[in-house]
Amino acid sequence: MDHVRRAEETLVGTIVLEPRQLDEVAGWLAPADFGSPACRLLYQRLLDGRRLGDELGAAGLLERLREHGELRSDGYPIAALTGWLDGAPARPHAAAYAAVVLEGALGRQVEAAGVRLVQAASELRPARALVAAVTQRSVLVAAQRRWGALPAAARTAVRTAGAAELVAVRGGPTCRRGSEVGHAELVTVGSVLVAPHLSGRVRWLEPEDFAAPDLALAFSTAREMSAAGVPVDRVTLAAELHRRGAVPAAGQWAVLLARAEAAVPVAGSVGFYGRQVLDASVVAQVAAAGRCLIGLGRSCRGGAPVMLGAAIGELDALRGVQQRLRRSRLATAAPPVRAAEPSTMSRAAASQALQRSIG
Repeated sequence: MDHVRRAEETLVGTIVLEPRQLDEVAGWLAPADFGSPACRLLYQRLLDGRRLGDELGAAGLLERLREHGELRSDGYPIAALTGWLDGAPARPHAAAYAAVVLEGALGRQVEAAGVRLVQAASELRPARALVAAVTQRSVLVAAQRRWGALPAAARTAVRTAGAAELVAVRGGPTCRRGSEVGHAELVTVGSVLVAPHLSGRVRWLEPEDFAAPDLALAFSTAREMSAAGVPVDRVTLAAELHRRGAVPAAGQWAVLLARAEAAVPVAGSVGFYGRQVLDASVVAQVAAAGRCLIGLGRSCRGGAPVMLGAAIGELDALRGVQQRLRRSRLATAAPPVRAAEPSTMSRAAASQALQRSIG
């Protein structure tokens, strides 16, 4: 971010011109907080001089760089310092510049946390992805405490967003996900149709876990009907969905629900396939949270407190799915053996007998 880079350069230039201003920030701003390698190195040498009791001006800083063999033939890292000195305000405020520098560093930290979550989700191991989310939350809470421990002069020098801007920050990044578990979703809905009483085995599964909106709606509606004591099968469910004005049209619902029933190997498989749906949902939600953190960190909108609060809030939102994943451990751990349901066999036998009688 350009404004953070300018703050870094202005802060270093200010300290070179007025070395005593380093006292205002040395206790809480670290060299690692600088995104610019040149600014990071120069700030480190200025801190070294302070520890040795020297107030390094431009000449002293140049000499210190030479001693460490850090002054290149092209003038790096001090070549640009002249421009920074010229651009320093007449009445500089080192603490305010340093607060912007730290804000930028915290933004990079939030972004890095998001990248780690996306990487963890890419391994397709839901439990491990959630552990990564817990770990990164601890990192961000520590960053939040660090900001809160700043001197009041530094914190108040940087404006933070109001409530309206907080909503804009949280609503900005797109946090939707995709899914490759279409078959598992289809079987889960089909299992609820074949044996509605078995829906209690997947109470830990929520409509939001489905990537396919039509299957999510069918699942939630079937569960509501079953809880209300209403008969559930593909005919009654299609009628209820039509009654609610759900799209697609009633005829298309009938086709989809018939496909769902036909995909069921065993009615009791609902736990196993529901677990696959939930596992994919966990991974997708962690990845979505990671993408949100990347967006928050890069934009740094609203200021450090708002950004960190929003990022932690994204991770806190994963607690519900974490609890549901624990409960789902009771589901089937191995794929069920394909077998015909007794009711299906009796219907087939009846159909064959009818054909023989007609023949």
